[in-house]
Amino acid sequence: MMVGVYVVVRLADRRSARALAAVHRAAAHAGYAHIFPPDAPPPTYEEDVARWDHWLGRDWERGRRAHVAVTGGRVLGVVLSGPDPEEPGAGHLARLYVDHAWWGRGI
Repeated sequence: MMVGVYVVVRLADRRSARALAAVHRAAAHAGYAHIFPPDAPPPTYEEDVARWDHWLGRDWERGRRAHVAVTGGRVLGVVLSGPDPEEPGAGHLARLYVDHAWWGRGI
């Protein structure tokens, strides 16, 4: 049975980079842990923050946007949207992450 939760979807900005990195890390570790060798070093938290800062900064000028799902002031999910880099006129979604503790709730 799927249990929904009320969320607000809004645009993120560079101040959100740390929260988005945390959601990204939690979801990626839970969802992809089985495909990475145990001895493969994951990116550091600071590397993930820098990556989100880039996507929310310079890429913003190219039309990329980060949409976040928030409930009670807490960021639960994120997705990047923007123009497809290889097909002008088409849209592109990337980096869809939802905190694994909230999976199955319709976020």
